[in-house]
Amino acid sequence: MTTYNMENQAPGKSIAFMIASVAAILLMLPPPIAAQSVNSGSDGSDGELNLAANLGVIVFDPLDAARWGRVLDADGDGVFNFTTINVAAGTTLKFSGDKVNRPIYFLASAAVTINGTLDLNGGNGNFTADQHLRRQLSVPGSGGFAGGVGGVRSDCNVPPTAGDGPAGGAPGLPCNAYRHGASGGFSSNRYLLPLIGGSGGGGALADIYGNGGAGGGAILIASSASIAIAGQIGANGGDGGDAVQACGGSGAGGAIRLVAPSITGGGTLNVNGGTSGCGHIRVMGMVRLEGYSISSTLTFPMGSSFVTQGTPVDPATFRPAGQIRVTTIAGVAVPLTPAGSFVLPDVAISSSAAVPVNIEATGIPPGTVVTLEVYPQTPDTITVVKLPPAQAALTGTLQQSTATVNFVFPYGFSRGTIRATWVQ
Repeated sequence: MTTYNMENQAPGKSIAFMIASVAAILLMLPPPIAAQSVNSGSDGSDGELNLAANLGVIVFDPLDAARWGRVLDADGDGVFNFTTINVAAGTTLKFSGDKVNRPIYFLASAAVTINGTLDLNGGNGNFTADQHLRRQLSVPGSGGFAGGVGGVRSDCNVPPTAGDGPAGGAPGLPCNAYRHGASGGFSSNRYLLPLIGGSGGGGALADIYGNGGAGGGAILIASSASIAIAGQIGANGGDGGDAVQACGGSGAGGAIRLVAPSITGGGTLNVNGGTSGCGHIRVMGMVRLEGYSISSTLTFPMGSSFVTQGTPVDPATFRPAGQIRVTTIAGVAVPLTPAGSFVLPDVAISSSAAVPVNIEATGIPPGTVVTLEVYPQTPDTITVVKLPPAQAALTGTLQQSTATVNFVFPYGFSRGTIRATWVQ
């Protein structure tokens, strides 16, 4: 998923716009590779990813050239081409949806060693009586989806909302009793094709706002040499906010896929679903291990029934099957690697009228409908969570298609998502 940001400089006002793009293919099973080797496809253009021991938590921001010595994924295709990957003990690399809002594709031409932690966990849903804080959606792990926001039973004009994602949990409705939000679901399959994280839980209906937990993220690590896990990789769903009378739905667990000639170690891989004080059932994600030699000492806290193993499959699956991005907003080009910052916008506009949002896709069938949703940070009324969506169908070819939606952006900062879902 890709993040974008825009600023509307109409008189005395400004807007920042962040879009997350999602391309979901429901089932695609490629043929196996006969040879006893794996070609990750990494061209090494992102160099080494080497994090020393005991650095604490480091948020993965591909645009942080000061840390990495370069901008990672400079072409903006969502794939990171490393030589080696090493995360030492005592160091956590955090993948947050507000920095990289799409699945993580880590390719390595040489060895991968994880003695520390890769954290793709979804955030917990908060619970509060503050109407402004109710709009603070829980942040998913990269590739997962946010939880919905809670509503209050005393004001049916401020309803709870559904969790984000293709299997987002339903909100606690109708507005006539205390009602839990439903847990988010996991919408991929045992092969993790597509690579997609957990959906968010729905918001609750109570006397205070109980927000839904966010879904766990999604990561693929493919190495041409080996993967050794002595630490842990987590893509757990977030807990639902406990509003006493009712709880927000919990986020679903995400996806972890490892591919290499050998996968070794006694580390932990976890895709647990979140829970809540109201006893929500955990919705697990999936772990997929593909190698010719796979360690039997890896541990899975969510249970081995949510783990599948096989030999490595077609390297074409080591990259997103489809891509969708915003190219221009009101005629202004959007960077290939947008920051999505609410401090320094990627695009600045000045218009109180509808402006065109141009979208480009590759690998997505023509006719697929794309949907734009916008979440104002400071809406005109407290009842607004998101604005009415805009939709358009892609036209062109499978290799390249386009669509345009027209949207009136509100003053102030906004967040948004652009989505395309199809079956292939």
